[in-house]
Order: sequence, then C-alpha cells, then structure tokens
Amino acid sequence: MNPLASCKPVTAAAALVLLLSSSAVSAGAPSDVSDLVGARGAGGEMELGRRGYEYVTMTHGTQYWWNADRKACVAIKVAEGRYKSVSTADASHCHQGGKTSGSEVSSAAQSACMSAVNGNYGGKVDDLKVVHSEFSQANSEVIVKAIGVRGTSQAERWKCLVSNDGKVQDLSVIGN
Repeated sequence: MNPLASCKPVTAAAALVLLLSSSAVSAGAPSDVSDLVGARGAGGEMELGRRGYEYVTMTHGTQYWWNADRKACVAIKVAEGRYKSVSTADASHCHQGGKTSGSEVSSAAQSACMSAVNGNYGGKVDDLKVVHSEFSQANSEVIVKAIGVRGTSQAERWKCLVSNDGKVQDLSVIGN
C-alpha cells in the first residue's frame, strides 16, 4: 500500500514540499561546500577560508566567495545567522572574467588598485588579492591584501578609492 495514500491531501502535499525544499537548499552547490548549509555565519566563514575561498563582495543580501585554485565562485545566503543556501555562481559575481554589470566594481578598477599597492613596494609583493569591493558611481572602494611585503611573509591590507575606469584617487594602509 502506498504510504501517502492514507494521508490527507494537504498532509501529502506538505510532505512533498518539505522533501523538495530540503534538497533544493544545497542544489547546485559545489561538492566542497555543500555541507555548509545550516552552518553558523562566523563558523561558515572560517571553514570557507580553510577550504581556500576568499570573500569577494555582497550584493542584494548574497555573499560571494572565490576559490582561485578551483576557479569557483559560490553564492551564500545567510538568514538568522545561518547559511540558508550555498550555490554555484557565475565567476563574474566574484569579479572574475572581466564581466561586470552596472553595480559591480570593474576589473580595471581592481587591477589599478592592485598595481598601486604593488608600486608602493617597488613591485615586489608576492601576492595580491582583492578581499572586498564596493561599487559607487563616484569612486568604488577596493580592499586589497598584499602578501609577502617588505621581504617577509607579512601581509597588509590596503584601501583604494578608485574610479571604474581605473584611476586611483586615494590609497591607504588599513592594517594586516
């Protein structure tokens, strides 16, 4: 006998909705992060970092994280302090591939900021990573992490105010 046959139609429909919604929460998530659905926000961020992801930006309540080794961008929705969904996102959401919409910081602006930071070290920074960016019509803010500065493994964070065509208006160290 069909176990749903004896259920009231409303109960059977509710069970089907619950079944479908629980599988949809992590649908499309890269296998290396699909287990983070339900994680607390701070713990999830630490775990993403441990797995090689770096925070890129947040747009319309969705966080975007990039894994350079995997060339993967993930979108994370957080509600009530927990990861409600983790899904694959187009690389352009993580500012990869040169595609931008009217509300994203351009790749020219990010590159100009990284070049300006590297120039402050005589072009000898081991690695530069955009860790945050925020679009503005006037000047966007780009936060860059410079790794391997001053001939050591030391890292410093820099903030650029930069036009979207790549002209740095202000550059300052904000810590490590």
